[in-house]
Amino acid sequence: MGNGRRGLLLTVVLAVSSWNLFSWTASADQFQCSENLVLRSCGSLQEMPSCLENLSTLEVIDVR
Repeated sequence: MGNGRRGLLLTVVLAVSSWNLFSWTASADQFQCSENLVLRSCGSLQEMPSCLENLSTLEVIDVR
């Protein structure tokens, strides 16, 4: 794979779970195929990347 970002391009469901996630920086090209985003135990996260607002493939954001 070489490029750490390449795996996200192929992801249909992205699940993030971290008690220590305070900041998240990303760009729309990293989520081109993502349809579902699941955030679990991310109570410390102050804000989600603004690029998620404009993704045409993103259907569900599940925050638990």
